[in-house]
This record gives sequence, structure tokens and C-alpha cells, in this order.
Amino acid sequence: MAEADRDEVRKFLRRFKRIAASTPISFVDRDKTDRTLLSLGLTRSNCKDEILNLSVLDYFSGPQPDHNRSGYLWVFGKTIGATEIYIKLKIAESGSSEVPICLSFHAAEAPLTYPFKDK
Repeated sequence: MAEADRDEVRKFLRRFKRIAASTPISFVDRDKTDRTLLSLGLTRSNCKDEILNLSVLDYFSGPQPDHNRSGYLWVFGKTIGATEIYIKLKIAESGSSEVPICLSFHAAEAPLTYPFKDK
């Protein structure tokens, strides 16, 4: 598992949020995500708000190469209510544009560690 420093995480989040300001976040359809949103009473719009509020402190891992497509994956975590949420993001190239993508937004299957929370 690759690990970035604070500055790299900050740069990724700024870039992701800048792109998401003008291009809607694309959500990969996954049953886990749908079940989590339903159980938390959230919509995709609420989900977007949670993603846009991520900070360096929420970082878990990345960048990791995306083995299915080009680009890199970044993983964050956030507690919503009593549920720790696993959030996997990437910025994809689409022609000459960049697209913010959320590949996962679901209850964490194991506890996440946050390298920058206590530093």
C-alpha cells in the first residue's frame, strides 16, 4: 500500500474539489454504496457533500495504481453517525477533460487507520 505525504494528499483533494466544482462527481454503481446510503438516509447529493468536506486528516491510503483503468486511486475514511465509511476516489481522463470519480462509498469492512490524524 503506497502512502503519500500530507502535501500530496492536500494537492489531490484540492484538484479533485476544483474539478468537482465544474464537473459532477461520477459514482460507480455498486450495491454496497447503495445499501450504505440507504442505511444512513443519504442521497448521492449528500454523498457529494461528504466527499467535498474530506480533509488530509481523513486520508487512509494512496495513490495506488488502478489495475482496471489508467490513473490512481486514493482512499479516505469518514465516520458518519456511528458508521465508518470507506471512500475511494480518482480523477480520470476523459478526452481532454478530467472527471472526478467515486468508486466506493460504503461501510468499512475493517477499521481504517489515518496516518495524519494524530501527528
